[in-house]
This record gives sequence, C-alpha cells and structure tokens, in this order.
Amino acid sequence: SHITLKPQLADRSVVIKPITPLFIAPNQQTTLFVSTPLWLNVFTSDDSLLLDTPVIKPTETWFGATPIRGELCYATKVFARLDLEQLPIRSFRAVTPIHITNHHTQSMPIERINIPAPLLSLYAGDDGRLWTPTLEVEQLSYGRAPKIHLSKQLYDRAGNVKLLNNARQNDTDNISNIFEHFFN
Repeated sequence: SHITLKPQLADRSVVIKPITPLFIAPNQQTTLFVSTPLWLNVFTSDDSLLLDTPVIKPTETWFGATPIRGELCYATKVFARLDLEQLPIRSFRAVTPIHITNHHTQSMPIERINIPAPLLSLYAGDDGRLWTPTLEVEQLSYGRAPKIHLSKQLYDRAGNVKLLNNARQNDTDNISNIFEHFFN
C-alpha cells in the first residue's frame, strides 16, 4: 500500500583517494573529513527490499596488497578536509570523520583510504549533514600496520542525531588494511 525510501551506505568498501596526498607528521594527530557516497533503499509496506541502488554509482577498483589478496571496492576522488566547514553539505553523500594519530618517528603518508562502508551506520545530524561513526586510526611507534577501530560515539559536531539506517554488516572485527602505506 506504500513504499519507504531510506538512504544507505555502499554495499562494498569505498576507496577514497585524496586529490592532494596528505602526510601526518611524527607524534601528531588530526581528523580528516571525507564524504562517502550513498545508496537508495526502497522498501514495501511489509519491509521487503525492492531496490538497493547507488544515487551516483562510483567506479570500481581493486584494493589489496596483491592481485590475489584484496577486495573489489568502489573508488572516488575527494578533497579530504581538515576543517569540517570546508566540506560542502551534499544530500547524496555522508560525512565520515577519520581521526588519525601518528606515534611513529616517520611521517605517515595518506594516499588511499579504504572506508568500510558496509560496517557503518548512517545518521542525520542537526547540522543538515548525514554522518557515519568516526574511524579511529592509530599508527604505533613500532610496526607497519596501524590499529583501526570504529568509535562508539559520533563526531561531537554532529550534535543530536537520528539513526537513518543500520550498518549492512556487523562484523567490525574485519576492519583491517584500511590504509595502504608504503614506508621507506
């Protein structure tokens, strides 16, 4: 008798490539704001999914260490912003904050970021933006791979939020290889 439209995050990870490569200095931290593309879900009155389609379909890419180890993802080039006010509000994209802490003695290059979109819930904030939880990335002083986890809280500037759609997957233990780094 009626249909319901709901925004949703992508059904695969989204690889964000900043237009300008970024470097996080040793013993520094920052928060990057990137926008991730949205899908449109159409449900029937009995909550059956009729349609799951991207608002604007990104191109596909491979993200992984080798042609055998990795995953098929979507790709998009974006301006990674350090200032939230510089990120335009777009109704077809969500804000994903990425808080990065570099405890290493070398700079941390940020060339490609693999956003695990199926693991992220989607929220509407008081500021008119759509939000995902913050990705927390910590590069330790030893080792190559950073520690990565999803924050339990949303970024504080989101204000009061309303849950629009749950994550497609709940396997948050699978967050690995989000950053592709090449240290000399």
